[in-house]
Amino acid sequence: MWRVDAMRPGDVDAAAEVEQTAYASPDGAGELRRELEREVSRIDVLRRHHRGVEQVVALCNYWLICDEIHLLSLATHAAFRRRGCAARLLRHLVAMGRQGGYARITLEVRPSNAPALSLYRRYGFRDAGRRRGYYADGEDALVLVRELTPSGRGGA
Repeated sequence: MWRVDAMRPGDVDAAAEVEQTAYASPDGAGELRRELEREVSRIDVLRRHHRGVEQVVALCNYWLICDEIHLLSLATHAAFRRRGCAARLLRHLVAMGRQGGYARITLEVRPSNAPALSLYRRYGFRDAGRRRGYYADGEDALVLVRELTPSGRGGA
């Protein structure tokens, strides 16, 4: 069984492990704790319940700013990739945004991250710009946006 809900302080180490398996330069437990304290920040996790054990297998960290959701990270534990975990969280985020009256979701993604680009485009995200040298290694970031208003429907 799978469930999406808000990350709790006791989930920080498990969420940090998810990021560690997903990113070359993860933020770590300290940054996740700081995100939990920020007023605009939310972290939702995908929990797997199997044979009496609950496990955090994916997370999405986002900010709620005015009428916009800014997705900071979407990560799945390496052991659970290719099982639709990120898609579940993305569907959750789109539904939550619509229900909450948000106008759009924005994010930055590496142009070299083909799996992420494919997922985002499948859920109606479109190119909105480029941030030159955005990442620490000098790679640019593509800025993607998904409108949540009736005219922005598509994907989820």
